[in-house]
Amino acid sequence: METKKIKEYLINNNLFRKPKINTLGKGNIHNAWLIKEGKEKYCLLANNNILIKDNGLERQYLNLKFLEDEKINFCSKPIFFDKKNKILIYTYIPGNTLNNKTINKTTINNIATNIYKIHNIPYKNYKKFTKKNNIKPLLPQTPIENLHQYGINRFKYIKKYNYDKNLTKWIESQLQETKKYVKELGYFKKNIIFDHADITKNNVIKNKQGIFFIDWEQAKYLYNIDYGLTYIYIHGGFNDREFMQLIELYASLEKLSPSILYNKVKELEKINKIKDIVWAAMVYTEVKFKKLKKDEYYKKIIDKRIREFKKLI
Repeated sequence: METKKIKEYLINNNLFRKPKINTLGKGNIHNAWLIKEGKEKYCLLANNNILIKDNGLERQYLNLKFLEDEKINFCSKPIFFDKKNKILIYTYIPGNTLNNKTINKTTINNIATNIYKIHNIPYKNYKKFTKKNNIKPLLPQTPIENLHQYGINRFKYIKKYNYDKNLTKWIESQLQETKKYVKELGYFKKNIIFDHADITKNNVIKNKQGIFFIDWEQAKYLYNIDYGLTYIYIHGGFNDREFMQLIELYASLEKLSPSILYNKVKELEKINKIKDIVWAAMVYTEVKFKKLKKDEYYKKIIDKRIREFKKLI
């Protein structure tokens, strides 16, 4: 949608009377606008469908509603969701992301505390929420189900078009090895957490009121094996000092050994990186199929991630 059409949509649907609209950003899947009316500010996301068909906006809306019910105050409040047109509106959080910034121990402590709070929202609360809203509850995801979602199922698409036969063959062999390893992982069925699943400095906003998390579309309940810290280690953008402080602070909240927690992260690094390679190869396949002029860009990402993966073998 263009800005003019967004404004018409908001007025015609009686959502706002005289909104002022500015573009916030354009992504591979969603475009974002800032809506101002009076003193209030909101964010609108619309699915642009450029690369990947996605129901992430609905997931984010439901996650924000659930968090609102749980009185979690470090995220946006959901305002409106249009399932047909794939439009989501929620309250705008002012401030700056932590992207490319060095952060102190106090900030890291606030991040660790927020992560701990959401991890400890009981699953029974989620079941009550889904019943109240007449939604089918999602079962907590097991490690092997996670590998299927972000690795094996995505690979089927890569294999279907097979633009790079050597790459396809290599990924397939690595996924088979990874599947064997994941099946052997131990996890406690009682140890279920609600995980944001995409904590990066770019998804953390700091302002005078505190630390806030944004972009909740990947959040879900899952059987815990690493408290979601391996993903943060790889993608979070934290330097070594910051990440070790995060490990130490989170471990103290969970009453765990920081060294054991860090060793678990390193143990699971390889699993996460093969999923990263699959994602890049999936997008590479998509742009090749749609003849978009980004195939070389994603090929470079694949090559870089394979080099990083091979260092762990």
